[in-house]
Amino acid sequence: VDMIQFLHSIHNTMNNTIPLKEEDIQSREEEINRLSFLPEFSKLNFPPTSIESTTNNNNSNSNTATPKTWPILQCDNIFVLPGVPKFFASKMDLMVKYFLTKYTQLETRKIVLDVEERKIVHLLDAFVQRNEEVKVGAYPFVDHPEYKTIITIQGMNTEKVDNAVAELLEMMPSSYV
Repeated sequence: VDMIQFLHSIHNTMNNTIPLKEEDIQSREEEINRLSFLPEFSKLNFPPTSIESTTNNNNSNSNTATPKTWPILQCDNIFVLPGVPKFFASKMDLMVKYFLTKYTQLETRKIVLDVEERKIVHLLDAFVQRNEEVKVGAYPFVDHPEYKTIITIQGMNTEKVDNAVAELLEMMPSSYV
């Protein structure tokens, strides 16, 4: 599987925006080619303000798009940013403003138990099967003086989370809580 893709748009943009002297054409072409390869399945994010329209001097009726700023490379949920602090800061601002998805706060409830997790696994398994709309986590604490297990219940909907907590508490002996 080829893990690199060649981006003709980046190659053409760099070719058109980097001034070249005749003697530098061959070495610059090699540099531009190297910079035009990106990891396969990566994505270049162009901020809305990154393209400006310019009129071609040779033909006043022809408009071309040229970058005002370089795009931000994204591989899955990882953004690849420049190492120069000045450029890093500007890319970070653009990334936050345009490319991060809004974080949705999950409703979270915790149930603190005075019972080892292994004693309630069967209850938790049955509970999880009936409550697919919430996420359940069980965290054992060894040698803690006040509790032995903490159960977390998370979901997008407050009512569903609260109902799930009430159901789980009803399933357990009161001495466990």
